[in-house]
Amino acid sequence: MNTARPAKPSIPLSSADPPLYVAGPAGRLAVSAFPAEGAVRGVVVAGHAMMCDRRTLDRPRGAGLATSLSRAGLHTYTLDARGHGESDPGSFDYAAVLEDLAVVVAWAH
Repeated sequence: MNTARPAKPSIPLSSADPPLYVAGPAGRLAVSAFPAEGAVRGVVVAGHAMMCDRRTLDRPRGAGLATSLSRAGLHTYTLDARGHGESDPGSFDYAAVLEDLAVVVAWAH
């Protein structure tokens, strides 16, 4: 399992930017970053439901869940599970979701 984490970006990112790629257990995982506004209160890693991708976590764009969390002072990362959105292909089951989330949580920490 490759858990090497890339350097964090030095400039703020939003869902409009190309995704960050985090090395996951089965390939690259696409992640969008929504930097906290104001005083930082914590970090959130949010995953999507079945049959969709990370973009659903900020709809309407700029006013959805991810943006609301960032405006509340939470650094928010949304990810595409393997085989979804812009992440690399791979099998999608409960164990895979947990593996992918664990990698992104460790990277975001």
